[in-house]
Amino acid sequence: MLEATLEAAVKAHADYNDPEIVGTTSILESRSWYSNAGTAAHNATALGVKHITFGHDPSALGSKGMIAVSPDNTLVRIDCGMSPGVDDSSGMILRVTQQGANDVVEQLDATGKTKALFTAPK
Repeated sequence: MLEATLEAAVKAHADYNDPEIVGTTSILESRSWYSNAGTAAHNATALGVKHITFGHDPSALGSKGMIAVSPDNTLVRIDCGMSPGVDDSSGMILRVTQQGANDVVEQLDATGKTKALFTAPK
């Protein structure tokens, strides 16, 4: 459904200036949708996933300039504010590896320093 909605928006507005794309409740511009932890967990379950990774909101879920994770590990914000106009960081990489029966989720900074974010069953 999301794919069809966005395809229709692009076909209708070749300049991408459609409320479904850039409106205040669009997939790119909506803010604070993550404020209710129950909603995030419900959406993850509906999508058949355990985690949702998102960007375009450097203030979501905590400190700017690094990857942020919701308390239940359902949401992972990867927007670290690395664009020159924002300059909150020099960038971060989200790395997910498998160790035994678990996924290990880490943040790597521009120097290669790692920070463990969480470990969860596959």
